[in-house]
Amino acid sequence: MSFHMKNAYARRGLQAAFVSLFALLASVAHADWGGLNMTEGVSILSKEIYGLHMTIFYWCVAIGVVVFGVMIYSLIKFRKSQGAQADTTLVHSTKVEIIWTVIPIMILVAMAIPTARGLIKIGMTVQMISTLVLWTSVVSACAPCDLRNLISE
Repeated sequence: MSFHMKNAYARRGLQAAFVSLFALLASVAHADWGGLNMTEGVSILSKEIYGLHMTIFYWCVAIGVVVFGVMIYSLIKFRKSQGAQADTTLVHSTKVEIIWTVIPIMILVAMAIPTARGLIKIGMTVQMISTLVLWTSVVSACAPCDLRNLISE
């Protein structure tokens, strides 16, 4: 048997394996699109949670579109075939590091505000416990809240 024949048999075997794998995955992947999202409930609480879920979801989609848009633009604009040269002088930029630290913090705070409002609105108590070496701090938020009663040690 020649090398060409061995290669042809290996190729057919590999093709058969891939076809079988894709057929198996296609049967599993056939899902209804309506079942992928969180279902909206019938109670007031579940509708609040669903609204919060959709708000955060849309924010995440918008962030993803912006990030991937900038990334694709950069890949197209600064590709090597267009004559782009790497900037070897840019080693450290404090301004850029501050920006890419502050922006995600602002996004997380912007997402936390409607979440906390929703939890307080539905009357849920949130308790955060922070423990360090020698002391423990407990912060509770409940509805209705009084700021003087939020922190206890």
